[in-house]
Amino acid sequence: MTAAGARPLAIVLTGFALVCSPPVASRLIALEPFHPDDTLGGWCLTAALLATAWLVVARTRRAWVVRCALVATTLIATEVGARLLVRWFTDWPRQRLAALGRVAYPDLILFEAHPFLQFTGRPGTTLRGNRALASDTPFNDRGFFGPDFPKSKPNGTCRIVCLGASTTASGYPGVMQDWLNEHDATGTRFECVNLAHGFYNSNHSVVNFVLNALDLDPDYVVVHHGWNDARAAANAAEYRGDYVHVLKAFSPPMPADWLPIRASIVYRFARFRALGPASGDYLDAAVTRPFRPELGYDLE
Repeated sequence: MTAAGARPLAIVLTGFALVCSPPVASRLIALEPFHPDDTLGGWCLTAALLATAWLVVARTRRAWVVRCALVATTLIATEVGARLLVRWFTDWPRQRLAALGRVAYPDLILFEAHPFLQFTGRPGTTLRGNRALASDTPFNDRGFFGPDFPKSKPNGTCRIVCLGASTTASGYPGVMQDWLNEHDATGTRFECVNLAHGFYNSNHSVVNFVLNALDLDPDYVVVHHGWNDARAAANAAEYRGDYVHVLKAFSPPMPADWLPIRASIVYRFARFRALGPASGDYLDAAVTRPFRPELGYDLE
């Protein structure tokens, strides 16, 4: 493109500047509610695009400046187009890409540290975009799946506490509660409390049983475990019964490329497609130590 195309290109950049302004972007191309930290960045981007369009591109007589501006415009158009497509014409990809972006926002991590259980859910947040454990309701006031429940057991209620990992967290306690209440002929009200999280192992459930389950005065406790305890077979040469050779204190990492993760869903998709999820939804980086192949496995 020659310098003759500078003014039309400046007009196009002006349009993109307006689209990137927080009032418009939050309603048009944002995948979820606009984060306060992005407001200042959005206004800075808008100002930078307007300044570039009318103080540089529109006034230039150099073809290479116009070519550089054309490349930048193409990249912006690709990002805006992808956001429009994902925002308005998809469901699961929008939720998934939004969830992947939360790794760059420490206050949006859906889990939080717990002094004895390593981690629980952050009360009031909803685990969307996770195909295995997706929920339409927020974590309750104790940081677990399901509605809030009173500590004291109501009269006439049979309370069943369910301990485990993702198999339990994914919802069978709710199914069990509905089935028992539908088929009971004694007038008993059944309440199934889900105290599970993905990544929990039997050590978590020992602590959970002592500190939470017993505190709720259950009539029955159901425990389901297996897969996650196999993680203890990793780094076998350093094996410890408390599993600290494979687990660590809850600490979600802040990626070095947090800025492009926030800014671009195209980059976000390519980055996580190539490197795998580093999202707090998966908890891998937040709760586990890296596997060291030289230390081997010990399945016995």
